[in-house]
Amino acid sequence: MPDQVALSYSKFDHIVDSDDEDNESKARDALLIDKKQRHHFERDAELTQRYTAHLREHLKSKYPVAHRKLVARFIAISDRGAERSNVYRYSDMTALIQQRTAELLQRSSITMLCELHKALLEGIKDPENKESAQAVEARTVMEAINTLEACLTEGAPTKLFEALCSPSSSDAAFKLRERYEKQEYAKQALMRHLFGDKEYEEFSKGRDGGSSEAFFDGEFCQAICVIIAFVVALLGLIFYLLWRVRSTGAGDTATGPIHALLQLAKVIFPDEPDGDGEGIPYPVGGAYEEHARQEFEQYERAKDEA
Repeated sequence: MPDQVALSYSKFDHIVDSDDEDNESKARDALLIDKKQRHHFERDAELTQRYTAHLREHLKSKYPVAHRKLVARFIAISDRGAERSNVYRYSDMTALIQQRTAELLQRSSITMLCELHKALLEGIKDPENKESAQAVEARTVMEAINTLEACLTEGAPTKLFEALCSPSSSDAAFKLRERYEKQEYAKQALMRHLFGDKEYEEFSKGRDGGSSEAFFDGEFCQAICVIIAFVVALLGLIFYLLWRVRSTGAGDTATGPIHALLQLAKVIFPDEPDGDGEGIPYPVGGAYEEHARQEFEQYERAKDEA
């Protein structure tokens, strides 16, 4: 279970955007609990009721009512609204996670969110309209998945949000905030939900170890190409030598592996047919002159006999 460490909200009255950490004027105010106004509470209550209804409609028989209401409440307070990410709502999210850690930070809560996300996507009538009510609702659920999966993956929620609220504090914090804003944690959770825990863990081990990415590495592909080129050149040289030996008849008395190779050469380089269709060796070099001399002598003998 993640550490239950109190988070000092005063440190993060202003949250620096991950792309603007060098420009303090662009830091946005965090929505702290003690600074929330009536319309903030009304908005959270309205969203909670809406997602409670969605969970009741799609997942009533699978999860207890208390669990569904808690998850609906978390979806509401993790809504990013018009902001780039929901980090500015860290105060509400951290407080609820610390109060209900055992229920929120368990795999079944994320599974519930993944199932709701799928159901909402299936209900979208116009996929091209990214700002339709259904699309916005599915996106808000995606943000809740991203937050809970990040808490489970990275450990203590308080430390997670400290890093997310100050990405300029270290390279690790900047990369964490970048991954969070790209919703990489939500994608991770959806993959786990889709393929199952065992298959996803095996995939993650292969990816982290680098074995699944080796085939896309430039140096690896270059090495494979060099090896293939070498093998092709070697085979070409062997076939050329077999053709030379076969054509000159130099290996007619060979035995063992050499004989087997020469038999293969006969298949690869068959005899050239003569005018009568009978195969005769196709000589080269000095062997051609000897063959011509024998042919001439046979012709003279046949003429004399006639």
